[in-house]
Amino acid sequence: MQKIKRIIYAIVLSVSALATGAAVPAHAVSPFGAQTGPQTEVATKAGWCASFNAPVAPAPGQQRTWQVALTYCQPFRWAKGTHQVDVLTHGSTYTHTYWDWPQYPALYSYVDKTLAAGRATLNYDRIGAYAHTGTLASTRPASTDITMATDAYVLHQLVQGLRLIGYQHINSVSHSYGAGVALAEAAAYAGDNKDVSKVVLTGYLHRPSNPAVTAGNYPANQDPKFAGAGLDDGYLTTRPNTRGASFHSSTSDPTVIAFDELQKDIVSRTGLLDFLGQRAVPAASNISNTVHIPVLVVEGQKDAIFCYDPATFNCADNSVVTANEAPYYAGAPKLKVVTIPASGHDLALHPSAYSPEDQSSFAVISQWLQDN
Repeated sequence: MQKIKRIIYAIVLSVSALATGAAVPAHAVSPFGAQTGPQTEVATKAGWCASFNAPVAPAPGQQRTWQVALTYCQPFRWAKGTHQVDVLTHGSTYTHTYWDWPQYPALYSYVDKTLAAGRATLNYDRIGAYAHTGTLASTRPASTDITMATDAYVLHQLVQGLRLIGYQHINSVSHSYGAGVALAEAAAYAGDNKDVSKVVLTGYLHRPSNPAVTAGNYPANQDPKFAGAGLDDGYLTTRPNTRGASFHSSTSDPTVIAFDELQKDIVSRTGLLDFLGQRAVPAASNISNTVHIPVLVVEGQKDAIFCYDPATFNCADNSVVTANEAPYYAGAPKLKVVTIPASGHDLALHPSAYSPEDQSSFAVISQWLQDN
């Protein structure tokens, strides 16, 4: 556990140095203390994890006035070859728990599966998240302060922290709104081959969103869960009992949908509008075409957000989805598009995340990361 502590401290120190321009000591070792925020440590079946707060800046050249709650996990047994780490970015109205689902984790935890596959993970709550565990929490500024650019820069600082402690293979794995963040980060910072190595986008297509789904958002301060939380009108959440139709499908476990309703979080309207606008830009000038690293797109064939009109766009036909996405990634040296049967928008929360094992969404992602 002391080794994990040293790694975590180095990540925090590296992120801090990136924001301030200071040098990172070559052998920085320190116990956790006030400078790194509160932390928790736990052993999983496949590795060690530690959770803590790390300081980040909203934009280049600014002070580290924000903090991000994150969890670093390292496998007991590394996969053969160069050590890799998956940086996990969640979607709107979710938190880090999307990737490390506490309900039936043997089935739905991407983190657990990744550790078992021999890769490390860095999982975090995006700025603005409502959820917190004690004093472990990401900063929640005014909703208008959160944009694709600020989200991307926070992710960039975490990636640079991993680079500075020695990781050379960093996989950016993302979902929905988080995929927009991952693309914005890769487009802005990955050109010098010193940032993320590969991008995995799940639940993200360059298609108009289903109006029925977007209508399911409303100001979070009107929702019973967030009453009295002091949220400004620009923070949104999903209306009660809409997540099943929006993010799941007929194959979803009803108990998972019910738990998802209880776990729902918030998203900045400003950031969400940025996200929607980013997707709508034509292929030739879309930021996705400035990404010059391998890209994997994984989409559920029953995604209610993008596959709501099968008469004109059939997500069950992988060639149709590939033809739609390929023009947006002309700059990527490799592009693979995979559609997953019997899965809705939240791929990680469907049975297809793990079964059948060789065709599951996790197996597709893990194999692609191994091969590219």
